[in-house]
Amino acid sequence: MAKSRKGYWKILILTGLAALLTSCLKLIIPIGTEAKPPKVKPNSILILEGYGTLAEANRGRPSLLALGRQDEMLLDMVYSLRKAAVDERIRGVVLKLGDFQVGLAQAQDLREAIHAFRRSGKQIHAFAKDYSISDYYIASACNKIYLMPYGVVMLNGFSVSRTYFYPILEKMGIKIETIRFEKYKTAPEILTSDSMTMAEREQLSAFLDSLYGEFLETISREREIEKDRLRDFVDKGPYNFASPLREMRLIDDLKNLDEVVASVAPGIPTQIISHHEYMRIPAEKVGLNLGPAVALIYANGTIVNGEDSAGTLSGQNNIGCETLAEHLRAAKADPRIKAVILRIDSPGGDGLASEAILREIALVKKAKPVVVSMGNVAGSGGYYIACLADAIVAEPATLTGSIGVFLLKPDFSQLFQKVGIKRETLKRGEHADLAAIDRPMSIEEKELITKLIGDFYRRFIAVVAEGRKKTIAEVEQIAGGRIWSGKDARSNGLVDELGGILKALEVAKVKAGIPVAREVRLILFPKRRNMIESLLNLGGKETIALSLLPLFRYFPELQALSDLPETILSRQGSSILALMPFWLDIR
Repeated sequence: MAKSRKGYWKILILTGLAALLTSCLKLIIPIGTEAKPPKVKPNSILILEGYGTLAEANRGRPSLLALGRQDEMLLDMVYSLRKAAVDERIRGVVLKLGDFQVGLAQAQDLREAIHAFRRSGKQIHAFAKDYSISDYYIASACNKIYLMPYGVVMLNGFSVSRTYFYPILEKMGIKIETIRFEKYKTAPEILTSDSMTMAEREQLSAFLDSLYGEFLETISREREIEKDRLRDFVDKGPYNFASPLREMRLIDDLKNLDEVVASVAPGIPTQIISHHEYMRIPAEKVGLNLGPAVALIYANGTIVNGEDSAGTLSGQNNIGCETLAEHLRAAKADPRIKAVILRIDSPGGDGLASEAILREIALVKKAKPVVVSMGNVAGSGGYYIACLADAIVAEPATLTGSIGVFLLKPDFSQLFQKVGIKRETLKRGEHADLAAIDRPMSIEEKELITKLIGDFYRRFIAVVAEGRKKTIAEVEQIAGGRIWSGKDARSNGLVDELGGILKALEVAKVKAGIPVAREVRLILFPKRRNMIESLLNLGGKETIALSLLPLFRYFPELQALSDLPETILSRQGSSILALMPFWLDIR
């Protein structure tokens, strides 16, 4: 019996290893350069699937919750649509959506790619079993919107919530001391307050109004519905029956997936090709991604010192200032590269690391144009590294601005007293223990730190004034740590153009003297890794992060906070942070 049980476990383990290897091989094929591209038959329908998390940059990190599948990459979806538009074998596209975890700025990027595809004269139809509000926002750019029978459309508006940890910290005996510039730099308030301050409520409300207004205007225009009537309809959502949705022209009909595929090319026998198969078709085969080169450099995550990494607890990407500097230097030195697009999706981070990146950008600018393309978030330090670019392109829903800085210092003295911990310090130098966690700062220390932080804030203001060609007084009016939507930032001069990756590429061509109609070749930094390389690089950080993923889904502030101690401790507790005031999750 014991031998039989042992044999059973051997078979089970071997089966599991075989399944793992199969999954890895499946992922290597689409990415590997030696994989044979699939054959695309005439009258093919491309099934473009939107599921899970939409990643900005593919750093090769696999999904630990669904091994065998990596996150979708925004650029892949954009270029699949570009290829399909000019590929004579592709008859049309079905956009299959469902719980797509995508930021609103990314959704706008996809919408622009869909509209560009539609200009080819081909049809793109959207389908979902259920539409989230972001799914529907993307789908509204398509020729037709179909819902599976008995499906649900979550048209019920936007909301943003904040979770405050001060009450529990107070009970534990932990106090967070903070110095900030200025009143809208509300990042520390989830640790120092138990409710929204007036400044926080003001800027959050303005940002939410901008996003919701943009959403209503877009759907009203796309579906030809009067805006006030649409607002009233959304106030009564969500909806799980077809009649009101069809009456409002929000969906075209109820159909199953096979029926939607048939609707793209009625009466014509078609073949289906999946997005992951079609990704293996080189863009060069259909006349794209040729000609002079443009670098696309990704800056995604919290800005830290050193090299790129994953946050110890969150598992999210960190932008290592040294790694990004290497990419910028490589793009500057490469004679094939005529312009640089810096794609930023970052809430900021360490102030001095941001300064190091800014210097490298200024050096690249002397040799070739630099255009910034902003993703979902490019605020605080994320805006700091952008502001000297030759042009800044953002989506209307991009969260940007937050021109301000702060410093956090934990005081565990009451906690130590409660649990019976004693700590003694020897020092040489009056302020050698400035970052001590077993006591509060003295009045003199607060004055010193306030001057230090104030100097950095004034430097921030001066750099923005230089880059945006404004006076100090003009920048001060829109600074103070306040966040802005991309649409409002375009109005106040923090952003030059509204649009996504394709718009940034167009601007980069103009700056480099390349005709807009001419194709260019994108050179990506960092280089993409395949699945095997990813698995070999998996470490304990990803394992720890896996256990916290459910918490991050419901408490997005924890995602930013989880790596804050690492950022602070990397500079002995005295880091000046140019970081966003919150990690926003618009629902």
